[in-house]
Amino acid sequence: MREAILAGTRKVREVNMSEGLESGTVIEDIANLSKELRIPLRMHAKSKFKSMTTTESAQGVQAICDPYQTWRLKTL
Repeated sequence: MREAILAGTRKVREVNMSEGLESGTVIEDIANLSKELRIPLRMHAKSKFKSMTTTESAQGVQAICDPYQTWRLKTL
């Protein structure tokens, strides 16, 4: 997540976090980057967060980003 925000290849529209995450350097970095770059950061109850993800083993942090830009081979 941190790397996706820093890379800047796709605009991060929103960061969602599950409540009850153990605080640590990475979580704090993501929260600070979100604040610094004015990316909305939303905290959700664990049950709500789990319903928002599509993976079995979500790690408690999710980003809503712009889609990847694609091109047809003909246009390249």
